[in-house]
Amino acid sequence: TMTNLSLWDTATRKEVRLGDDWGAMFLGAFSADSRYLAVAFRAPELHIAIWDLKEKRELLRFDAKVKSVQQIAIAPGAKKLLGRTWEDELCGWDLKDGARLFTRRSGRFGAMSVDGTLIVQVTLPTRDKNEAGPFLCDPLTDEIKCKIALPIPPARQRPYGAFFSHDARTYVQIDEGSISLIDTRSEEHTSELQSLRH
Repeated sequence: TMTNLSLWDTATRKEVRLGDDWGAMFLGAFSADSRYLAVAFRAPELHIAIWDLKEKRELLRFDAKVKSVQQIAIAPGAKKLLGRTWEDELCGWDLKDGARLFTRRSGRFGAMSVDGTLIVQVTLPTRDKNEAGPFLCDPLTDEIKCKIALPIPPARQRPYGAFFSHDARTYVQIDEGSISLIDTRSEEHTSELQSLRH
């Protein structure tokens, strides 16, 4: 089934239609300056399309060659696209031609910031097996930024939710009975909220 894709300019409230030859769209991401849009859809395999919203034209469409992604992010500079799969892999694609740049294990529940600058990993499978996090890492270089002061979930268990604020300043993790907030610049556990139970 083909669907159409539209955006709305929040200033003018006008619709910007991006075409109607899409498969089942399920994921999207804007660049930090909102100029570019990446869209993941099935047609029937997983494809990714890149749009220049200023020029209102499609720049690239390519086969991602992965089964699925649960998050995508356009890296700073809009030269690379990052994708986090349900198999705990982190993939990188070149936005010039869609070529795969790398695929590596990202550790359990690797929540990634919307600007593609940070990723949280519980374990670091490419390093010492005894080195357990969770860690804040650079998804492009795999460099460890810091260790987060949060408990490690049991094996095969993920938080109920894990995400960053839009500016990547705050990391939020939702576990059973609590919500934790981490300041990613000071590396401090800023607060913990107890969830309400009925």
